[in-house]
Amino acid sequence: HENAGELLDRDVENLVGYFRRKYPNETPDVDDRAVAQAIRDGTFESVRAFA
Repeated sequence: HENAGELLDRDVENLVGYFRRKYPNETPDVDDRAVAQAIRDGTFESVRAFA
């Protein structure tokens, strides 16, 4: 889909934002776009790898 990358970026940003609000002390500060890129590349395993 031509907008898949943008949608994935938005979805990752929304998910990380949700967990930051819900669990502020447990959620590491991560680069949302780097996480989305890792998902696209098939290399994503954990958010902690981006902390």
